[in-house]
Amino acid sequence: MRITINDKLEAINFMSGDEIQELKFQLAKAMLVGRKKRHFSQKQLSEVTGVTQVDIIRYESGEGNQIQYVGLPKV
Repeated sequence: MRITINDKLEAINFMSGDEIQELKFQLAKAMLVGRKKRHFSQKQLSEVTGVTQVDIIRYESGEGNQIQYVGLPKV
């Protein structure tokens, strides 16, 4: 059975600090790879998802410590 990022997000309340940091890294990497695969700029992704461009920059750079990682839209 493959465990996805969504599965991990559901279990976030039971994770250690290191596990949460690893999840944030995986999420940031997945966002960046997915955005580039679709040839979206950060601005275009912002327009499509409703997530601010500033937050997308924070997600992708791993500086999203103050950002809620649940409820991200699927593109």
